[in-house]
Amino acid sequence: MPKLRSHKDNKEQTIQTEPLPDSITIKSEKDNKEQATQTEPLSESITEYDLIVQDGNVYSGELKNDEMDGRGMFQYKNGDVYYGKWKNGWRTHGKMRFISGDIYSGEIKNERMHGKGKYTWPNGDIVDGIWENGLKVRGKLTFSDERPTRIINKYKLYVIGYEGEMTFCEKYMNVMFNGMGTVTLSNGNTFYGLFIEGMIDKTGKGIYIITKTNEKFEVSIETALHNRWDSLSVVY
Repeated sequence: MPKLRSHKDNKEQTIQTEPLPDSITIKSEKDNKEQATQTEPLSESITEYDLIVQDGNVYSGELKNDEMDGRGMFQYKNGDVYYGKWKNGWRTHGKMRFISGDIYSGEIKNERMHGKGKYTWPNGDIVDGIWENGLKVRGKLTFSDERPTRIINKYKLYVIGYEGEMTFCEKYMNVMFNGMGTVTLSNGNTFYGLFIEGMIDKTGKGIYIITKTNEKFEVSIETALHNRWDSLSVVY
């Protein structure tokens, strides 16, 4: 992140320093209209603060050696807002609320999600785990009840949860299963196996577990579902 200038050092720009508000309003630049979309409450007050502005971005928070350092709030010109901790001008740990309504809360390194963190979508889906350079995450993905994910259409079974390795797609702000993981199906059973770019490896073997009986079978997911294994018995 480039070093931003303080209003103290910018003689051509006058900014009135005021106490931080209880909430901030996020604006959208869509269709060149200012449209209030949501507010982000400030959970803690900032006792020492300053304002820094560059190219439409605004920072309000603690400074050290004219750099963002301590606790502060940064509102990007596109409407995204970050509130949390800074070190030598870089974000380290806090909450990032995107204009889309997505929220990331956790550790950040080199301006990317890195370390322990939780990502929440407006529909209620949540990923909670360990992030790596904003691209990979290993943890638990919980789906909202309103939008289950169908794994194989003809079997009419849904994935209601996933735990394992994932890839975060920055372009679409979403995750896909990628690596070894466990899915929980709508019939209550689980399957541990390999996922490749969001698709389960139907031919490769994994561990299918019938939850109520704790029976375990080393088979492909296709074989398990084809044999109509449910939570009560195995039907051939």
